[in-house]
Amino acid sequence: MPDRRAGAIAVAVLGAGALTATIAAVVVSQSSPYRAADLAPLAGEIRAALASATAATLHDFENEVTAAAGVPQLKAALKNEVDAATMQDLLDTERWWEPYRARAAEVIGPRGPLATHNVPVPTLGATELHARLAPGRAATRFATVGDRPFAQAATLIDADELPSWSLVLARPIDRACLGEWAERAHASLVLSDGHRSVVGESSIPSELMVGHEAEPLLVNERAGAVATSLALSSGLWVWGVRPVPPGLARGRAPLVPLSLLAAGFAVAAVVVGVSRRRGSRRAPEAPPVEAPAVEAAPAAPARSSAPALAVAPSVSRVTPPPRRSSAVIPTIIAGGEAASFGRYTVISRLGEGGMCELFIAGLAGPEGFQRTFVLKRLKPELARIRAAVDQFIDEAKLGSTLVHSNIVPVYDFGHVGDGFFMAQEYVVGRNVGEIVERHVERLREPLDVPSVLYIVHEALQALAYAHDRTNNDGEPLNVVHRDVSPGNILVSSGGEVKLIDFGIAKSEERVSHTDIGNVKGNAAFMAPEQARGLVIDRRADLFSLGLVAYYALLGDPLYHGSTSGEVFYAAVSGPSPERLQALDRLPPFVAQILSRALAVDPAERYATAEEFDADVASHIGTGARAAMATLLNALFGPELRPASSSGGGATGMGASGVRRRTG
Repeated sequence: MPDRRAGAIAVAVLGAGALTATIAAVVVSQSSPYRAADLAPLAGEIRAALASATAATLHDFENEVTAAAGVPQLKAALKNEVDAATMQDLLDTERWWEPYRARAAEVIGPRGPLATHNVPVPTLGATELHARLAPGRAATRFATVGDRPFAQAATLIDADELPSWSLVLARPIDRACLGEWAERAHASLVLSDGHRSVVGESSIPSELMVGHEAEPLLVNERAGAVATSLALSSGLWVWGVRPVPPGLARGRAPLVPLSLLAAGFAVAAVVVGVSRRRGSRRAPEAPPVEAPAVEAAPAAPARSSAPALAVAPSVSRVTPPPRRSSAVIPTIIAGGEAASFGRYTVISRLGEGGMCELFIAGLAGPEGFQRTFVLKRLKPELARIRAAVDQFIDEAKLGSTLVHSNIVPVYDFGHVGDGFFMAQEYVVGRNVGEIVERHVERLREPLDVPSVLYIVHEALQALAYAHDRTNNDGEPLNVVHRDVSPGNILVSSGGEVKLIDFGIAKSEERVSHTDIGNVKGNAAFMAPEQARGLVIDRRADLFSLGLVAYYALLGDPLYHGSTSGEVFYAAVSGPSPERLQALDRLPPFVAQILSRALAVDPAERYATAEEFDADVASHIGTGARAAMATLLNALFGPELRPASSSGGGATGMGASGVRRRTG
């Protein structure tokens, strides 16, 4: 009996040792306790904060160079044709230049630089900036000169009397500048040229970030921090680092010390040895012990010098773990077969955005009742993030209260398994971005004035209703859509115009709020104050609608840029005079309406949607809706079929559908 007990103990210890070894091996194999999908929204917030902080610096610098170029003594010296030595002496010694003496400065004339001040290199290399100048318009950029990074701004000194003379101011991006950005972005910052850290420090060693600028986000387990970068110019990036909020680490088994593992095997060996020496009978084999399932993170590429660094993929490449809910939520409809989604039958998948997946689904009831909806479902990987869930709930609650013929309503809200969804009106049609693209493709020109004014008129009805909404106590909700863009204005096959996607709308009754300084929305159709992260009101929506009209009438977005960062910087500055000159191609009354709608100063714009529409409505002829229906069917024809017959027909909800005009 003692021998049998000893044998049983030996087997148990060996089993425990095997179990411990299995757990330890699985735990050690995990690359990070964080999910990339959970951290993607945080990385997006960091990038938006970085863009806002850096854009604010360029905007401030633009104002500074404009003021400097207006100094009367500077203009007088140039009109008197002083030589280079005299201009150099003026910049170095005269009191009228004292406010700008800390800056690097360069005066450029028809034959190149005339004089420089406080420039640590032979020239600021601002030829590219000089070429972009136009009357009343400053140009800004980030650039590396020599091996030093600068923020630069340039403007014409006197467009009338000195048309070929410009002034360039430059500020080094040093610790002081980076400190200002860090305060605005609420993050630790590091400046990188892709090969080395130029300036700054953070909880993640800079050598672990440099060289990974192309990655959407980096996670450092040891520091408990996430990092992402923003391109400032070719070969210059700023990294933002924030700690990972508590609660985003996924559960993981505790790491068992190897010493304990070794001790377990040692004890097992001793017991087995004693049992054999006593010549006892072998104990019956114990049933196999199964190690608990431990979810292993996908292996992440990492540099050999940085074993603690996990390079996380973008959200679109993240594969969520298998869900253990008994309710299956379809994400792919294969072979044309319908799938169940709670009480809805999914007909087809429309697509997805940053936070949601979209489906066309039917609802059946007694006596042959049937109706088609668009189901909008929060992505599974975001359903565990409270901020994302709150935003989705806010959109559903606000959408359910906005009952207007020009707004796509929310009819239902709930969850299937652990996934949240809302059911919205199904619109057979296309968004304005798609309509403009098809019109340019087929007819080689953007939309006509009557069509665009009709769309603007109808969209203004929706905005007027939303902006004036009050709660049950009669208090204003101060709703601001914040994402009025071509992709969020639908036109049905019957010519109806509907505003969609109040997902990031500002409202007094939202549970989730955006901090001042954080920017949400489509930069290509954003008011300057919104891009700068300032407090906004309904006039920001009216500006955005003006940008939509500009795009639809001219076939080209007002804000230009080869990268999203450049477009964002353009939004921060607002419409440039040369871009607004394109309005001269339109009828004078249209140019006048859009000039007011697109005023950089909100005080100079239309104060309300009703005031905006007062100038538009008088130009809307009878039969405008029928004309729009005719146009839509001429452009898309058989493509506009209900989902019940073809599985298509509904427009992509929220996709911008905007490309720059090429012909």
